[in-house]
Amino acid sequence: MKFTIGKKIGLGFGVLVFAVLVSSLLTYSTLLKSIRINEKTANIYTPTVNTLQDFKIMIINSKTLIGNWISTQSNDNTPDKNMLRSIHNVKYNEIKSSLNEISSKWDKADLIILTEFVLSTDSLFAEQKSVMSSLNSFESYEDPMIVMEIKPMMDEGGSIVLQTERVLRNLDLLITKYQEKVLTGGEEMISSFTMFKTFVITMGSVLLFGGIIIAYFSIRTITPVRKLKDALVMMGKGKLPKEKIISGTDEIGEMSDALNGLMDGLKETAHFANEIGNGNLAIEFTPLSKEDVLGNSLIEMRKSLQLADEEELNRKTEDEKRNWATLGLAKFAEILRLNNDNIKELSYNIIQNLVNYLKVNQGGIFILNDADKNETFLELTACYAYDRKKYLERRIEIGEGLVGACFIENKTIHITDVPDDYIHITSGLGYDNPHAILIVPLKLNDIVYGVLELASFNDFKEFEVDFIEKVGESIASTISSVKINIKTAYLLEQSQIQAEAMKAQEEEMRQNLEELTATQEEMAKKNRDIQGIIYAIDATVATFEIDMNGKILTANKLLLDLFDATLTEIKNIRLADLLTKDFLNSNQYKDLWETLRTGKIYSGEFEHPYKKGIVWSKDSYAPIVDNHGDPYKVLCFVNDISEQKNISSTAENNDKTATEIFSKEELKKEEQKNYDYDLDDE
Repeated sequence: MKFTIGKKIGLGFGVLVFAVLVSSLLTYSTLLKSIRINEKTANIYTPTVNTLQDFKIMIINSKTLIGNWISTQSNDNTPDKNMLRSIHNVKYNEIKSSLNEISSKWDKADLIILTEFVLSTDSLFAEQKSVMSSLNSFESYEDPMIVMEIKPMMDEGGSIVLQTERVLRNLDLLITKYQEKVLTGGEEMISSFTMFKTFVITMGSVLLFGGIIIAYFSIRTITPVRKLKDALVMMGKGKLPKEKIISGTDEIGEMSDALNGLMDGLKETAHFANEIGNGNLAIEFTPLSKEDVLGNSLIEMRKSLQLADEEELNRKTEDEKRNWATLGLAKFAEILRLNNDNIKELSYNIIQNLVNYLKVNQGGIFILNDADKNETFLELTACYAYDRKKYLERRIEIGEGLVGACFIENKTIHITDVPDDYIHITSGLGYDNPHAILIVPLKLNDIVYGVLELASFNDFKEFEVDFIEKVGESIASTISSVKINIKTAYLLEQSQIQAEAMKAQEEEMRQNLEELTATQEEMAKKNRDIQGIIYAIDATVATFEIDMNGKILTANKLLLDLFDATLTEIKNIRLADLLTKDFLNSNQYKDLWETLRTGKIYSGEFEHPYKKGIVWSKDSYAPIVDNHGDPYKVLCFVNDISEQKNISSTAENNDKTATEIFSKEELKKEEQKNYDYDLDDE
């Protein structure tokens, strides 16, 4: 197998590319691993250790502070006591929030430990708060029962001490575990970079070897390439080398053979170009190949020169057609301008000049007669044939014959194969037998105002048909203007007749207007009163509207504030969503809708659950009826009575608490009495 230049260069570059690719992949892998380890350390492990350390310090401080609270008799507002309250109410919540955010990236085992010591902490702080509640004043320290009950909690084996130690043990487990993860991440990064360093040295050696291979093959290739370069530079200056280049067996040799063939082909091509330049377009020439760009281009150039003469002739013919059409359009524009006040005279001048200009045998123009909107038809307004004006009275119904079909279809009809027996084609001109018939609609903006029919013993050329269609548009525009002028004159006459009648009506209208103005002022006053009432209700009472299916349609600001919701949130729910399940399953809910559907007002106290709790309100539901007296929606008034309900509930709870305290005191007195009795017996 021949070891070509491409294979030689490919081998060298392959080694380089492989080395660079492997190096890039390893670099990327090492950096990605380092970034991943660093992100875990920075975003999970280190913040976890710091937060857990803060948690541990907080627990230790709380133990010290609760011990001081129990052992030191003091007022309720000392710095130590305020600090302990801050730990319970602020610091603990902040640390717990931080742990919740970080723990989303922990494993399940750590989450279980976190849950355990958070629950233990909650229990610990609850017991501390119980102590704080019992020793809440300077005098409470003098109560021996309270002191005897609380002080053992801080002794060795006491409940507060045991719970504190349990929390600290769990915290130490997690702190130790995540400190080890931080150290492990650092060791992994160092190991990764050490391996990367070794690989960089190895890849450097591979790249050096590849460079040597490329340099060797480059030197072997440069010498023959220089010879080819000299020949190509000479050809680039327009000169052909006299001597052929010696060929070889590799790609350079193949290039030499191709260049020798190119020089021979260029000599033949130069001769062919000279012959074409001298006007010899019939000379034979064979390109070097199907891909010979220069040779094929010269052949195409010869074809282009041959077509140029034909195109010049066609261009002259097209110019003559274009000039003929332009002059014709200008001529008929002048005819239409001078005869635009009489349709019949205009029609005759058009058809006479059109027959003569086109050199056809005969023609006719049909105009739409729509004086009676209930009976429209096409009327032959002018006919011209063989230099004579034809006086024919002709009426064609819409859709009748070719003329009627052209009017309906709004398309040109061009017939060249006319049967010998013309009577079977019902033409508007009669029963002659021309060779070609052209029927063109007179249309403007897709509105047809008439039809133009021409007959000739010669066929109509395409440019003549285009010309007639353009003239047809101008004729349609003029016919439209003439009809408008005629109608305008008629309307002007009618308007003068109606002017007198209008004067008689003006006085009556003036009086009616005065009465209407007074009525409007009264209605505006009533509307202002109603708007004032609505504004007062909206500013003082929470309201919302529902349809008869219970869907909330709208609500005012007071209701949105009451339920701490936006209008979008409220409009996405139903009345049933604002009521308790017990109420929805009760007969009272059924009575509510039965009352509303009869058009009566329903009032009562309701318990409304919402996202922050329960709202008690005294509601009134007023149905709004339509013109037929049927309710179509309900206006709801909501009066918040939650405060009254809460006061009542608080009073009941206070009575219950007082009863429990009294029972405890009686029990303590009984125990003390039994204790004193036992001492007396001893």
